[in-house]
Amino acid sequence: MSLKKSDIRSPSEIYILLEESPGTINDDWFVECPGAPTLWTDMPASYHKKTSMLLYSDGHSENRFWTDKAVVSQFGINSPANPAPQPSYTDLNNDLTWVFSITTVPR
Repeated sequence: MSLKKSDIRSPSEIYILLEESPGTINDDWFVECPGAPTLWTDMPASYHKKTSMLLYSDGHSENRFWTDKAVVSQFGINSPANPAPQPSYTDLNNDLTWVFSITTVPR
């Protein structure tokens, strides 16, 4: 199925691509579960001073500054500081809520 930009409601508010954390790359897409709003399923990357790039369906991009400790520390990457992948819970900040808000819109 092919979509046109005009088929997407609020294209400037819906991302189509983001940098994913190397610790959660396990498939071909980035996914979050609205049924678990305090648990990262996949985590965005945190490069370049705690930021990563997002590309939106209208063609603009954004460099997002992350504040969630799990994202900033890149929890789950195999290293001495983060020895094994584990589920990452938010610190009840707005990063995960914000990702949900730019992921999809109701029909």
